[in-house]
Amino acid sequence: MENVTIVDNSARTGIALASLGTTFLRLGLAVVIAAMLALAAPHAGLVAATGIFVIMALDYSDGVLFRRSVLSSSPSWRIRQRLTDSAVDRMVVQIVCLSVLAVNHSFWPLYVCVLVKEVVFWMIGTWVFLRGLVVFPGFWAKIGMVLLGTSVALFSVGLVEAAVIAMGIMAVLAVIALLEYLKSYETFLAGGHDAAVDPQSAHVLKLN
Repeated sequence: MENVTIVDNSARTGIALASLGTTFLRLGLAVVIAAMLALAAPHAGLVAATGIFVIMALDYSDGVLFRRSVLSSSPSWRIRQRLTDSAVDRMVVQIVCLSVLAVNHSFWPLYVCVLVKEVVFWMIGTWVFLRGLVVFPGFWAKIGMVLLGTSVALFSVGLVEAAVIAMGIMAVLAVIALLEYLKSYETFLAGGHDAAVDPQSAHVLKLN
């Protein structure tokens, strides 16, 4: 029984390392997309769109792997994973979007939407962080990120109208996600259910 436990813990530790590797693999793929676009490689737009969908799939896999790892039950590691994932997400978004903007200046209205959304969430996230809390993204925030990536991918292959529609829906969902985020924060402060639940599934965690 002890050997089984050791093997199980080793496997779950390996899953945690795979999760971390997947996080930084997204960043590497973003750099590859930027290079392809900058060099005007053959079918660069299609490659960029494909890469964006791969990045989104890896983002999903990263979360699944971490939740199955030995570290997911640790509040401190959940916080580290959240902060690392958020930082990598923002870097990936900016690397890809700025690369698309550099090769096609007509992307700027969509990029402004992305930039406003990113800045607002960064400011509020920092404000909450400075108060000793970390709020995890909810359902609508995740769907919004999928639509953001889809919009950029569609624009990369010339489907501009579809990209504008996807970005418009993303903007609406960003407002909903922001309200969801603030509700989680306020519920925690009020001593609601999130203040006492299992750290593995809590929407808000204290830094200390």
